[in-house]
Parts: sequence; C-alpha cells; structure tokens
Amino acid sequence: MSGKLLIDASCADETRIAVVGADGRLEIFETEYSSNRPIKGNIYLAKVVRIEPSIQAAFIDYGGNKHGFLPLTEIHYEYFNKNVAKAIGDRSVFDGNDEGDATEKQGTNLPRIQEVISQKQIILVQAEKEIRGNKCAFFSTFISLPGMYCVLMPNPPTGM
Repeated sequence: MSGKLLIDASCADETRIAVVGADGRLEIFETEYSSNRPIKGNIYLAKVVRIEPSIQAAFIDYGGNKHGFLPLTEIHYEYFNKNVAKAIGDRSVFDGNDEGDATEKQGTNLPRIQEVISQKQIILVQAEKEIRGNKCAFFSTFISLPGMYCVLMPNPPTGM
C-alpha cells in the first residue's frame, strides 16, 4: 500500500490523522482530543472509595474524572486484609493451585469483598478497559508490563 500520511495538529485540543491511498481515496481517518487521553494499560496508585457488596466490587479513585470499577476477582490476594489472608491460607482460589474442585475455581467459595479490602485502602491498579458512555473504567490489580520480547507480570494469578 503506497499513499500519504497526513497529520493536522493546527488546533491545540485536536489532532487529525488521515491516510490517503495512491488512488486519492481516504483509507483511514482518526481524531484524537487532548481532553480525552486513553487510560487503558496505564498503572495508577488508587484509593478504595466505596465497596458494593451486592455486586462484589469496589469503586476506586485513580485520579480521573470518574471512579474506576474493581471487581473482587481482579484483586490480588496480597491486598487482602490479614485475617482473611490467614483464613484462606494455602488453599487460595487466586493462586492457581490445582488442589481445589471446579466449584472453588469458579469462585463460589470466594470471600466477600467487604472482608477482603477496606475503604481508603491504597492499591496499585492497571486500567483494563476505557471509560465508555456512562460506565466507568475497569481495573485490575494483576499488573502486566509488555515489552518487545516478553511480558513482565509480577504476582500473576497462576502463581508462576
């Protein structure tokens, strides 16, 4: 494919990129606004603002316009309160051991979120999904840093 890449950055708050083919047709057109920066993949130090036991999730303040959404299944066991971590012990459903039965792996024996974390707790999170419409961004405490030849995943859920 031969063609031209056209970039218009004359406006301070908007950048337009277009790819025009050899035949003069517009193939790709994208607009990026400075007020709407993508957050997917970014890592934030967040504070738990609200815990919702009915949906087994927490809402976190990561510094954005809206709060972020953090479900129980995306919380690493190192962030658990000490008494819950002791109760779970070696049979953690998050560590990837093959000792448990299928129902335990599906999450039926998970502790309740209000026992796991507390309000105003500081946690390190990574954005998994962007803000979309009225929905807030989706976060995880399982951090991954992609590189050219490998992906660094400290404390993966499989325990490797």
